Amino acid sequence: MRTSVLGLATLVATLAITLGSAGAFANSYTASIEGCKQAIGERLGLSNTPTNYNIDKVKSRNQYRDLNFSVSVYDRTNPIQGVDASCRVTRSGDVLAIEFDESTLPTSVAAQ
Repeated sequence: MRTSVLGLATLVATLAITLGSAGAFANSYTASIEGCKQAIGERLGLSNTPTNYNIDKVKSRNQYRDLNFSVSVYDRTNPIQGVDASCRVTRSGDVLAIEFDESTLPTSVAAQ
């Protein structure tokens, strides 16, 4: 009985550590994604506009993440539809760089 109680305690402790790490992992991704969304929205002038941000690709490095987005405004009359943006961001959400695929930008935005 003693062995099984000790084994159960070890299992519970391991599970708690694993779940705690998963939570921190999820929070760092959330911070990175939200930082990019905010910066992209500001650059495109979409701060108060309902917008869809689809994540196309994620590359993680030790110091930062590269996230590729496809950005579309929910209102189909808005010219921002399917704009490709890449964002380099730290794990804490600090945006280091944003680049847009010029061929996907509407003329009105590309001229800014």
